[in-house]
Amino acid sequence: MTTSARLPNRDVTARIREVATSRVAAVWALGLLIRLLVIPFSAHLDLYHIYSRAADAVYHGAWFDWGSQLLIQLVHNVWLWLVHPLLPNAEPIWSRTAAVMGLGAQPGEFRVKFMGYALLPRALFLMKLPYLAADAATGFVLTRLVSAERR
Repeated sequence: MTTSARLPNRDVTARIREVATSRVAAVWALGLLIRLLVIPFSAHLDLYHIYSRAADAVYHGAWFDWGSQLLIQLVHNVWLWLVHPLLPNAEPIWSRTAAVMGLGAQPGEFRVKFMGYALLPRALFLMKLPYLAADAATGFVLTRLVSAERR
């Protein structure tokens, strides 16, 4: 096969990669936009649990009181420490029993204290940013594991 016979195949392959890359980028952009739009409108008690334990670290100095899942708890502790200036008057919204094994944060605390916080949409947005970053990083790695033509 001559060099000129191989060039069109390279051009086609390059074009397929360009189209695939632009489609992946469009899906990524749309997915991130949707996530960002809905991020401040839902919450789960598990989110409240882990950030209540983080609040123990940030507001009361209990950085290592939680022995289970220590690494991931430290990530949440540090993140809340970084963003807590953006959440004024948030100290009372957290559960003081979240770090107590077998007890944890109570649904009533979640409904009354947390859901009643005046800056709840901002709090939810900030609390979920690490999850959004982890999802985006996971998606990026997954797209790198497949050939451009199959993405």
